[in-house]
Amino acid sequence: MRVYTDASHGDYVIGVGYVVCLKDGTEIQSKRYKYGEYSSMDAEWYALMEGMEVALSHRSEDDTSIDVITDCEPLVTKIRQPDDLYNDKWFSYRKRALNKLFEFDTWRLRWQKRGTSTENEAADRLAREALWQARDEYG
Repeated sequence: MRVYTDASHGDYVIGVGYVVCLKDGTEIQSKRYKYGEYSSMDAEWYALMEGMEVALSHRSEDDTSIDVITDCEPLVTKIRQPDDLYNDKWFSYRKRALNKLFEFDTWRLRWQKRGTSTENEAADRLAREALWQARDEYG
């Protein structure tokens, strides 16, 4: 199973997009937005969590491994090799992300340059669409 995630950050709103590629070949694409005071890193983390939640809800018995791909290299570093393991918010974010990843027998979290795959491009497009949708609805 592969999950591609991305986020867009605006004034008091974020948009997240994700593409989940299941082992049986099914591809799930979705987006959503969330209002609030979030940094761009918060937005990337929310995208990661949303994508993994969908992956977990569609996991079959054969889906024992997950490959999570984001175009935000600092997010991967913060989850895999944090500078400050006990930094308040990121300690919680890291723990929650790892709890989802550890639900699989094997997992990989990695960075991929934006636009290097159709799934990566789709996650980016979905995140921007969600942000635009929120802006249209909010004002």
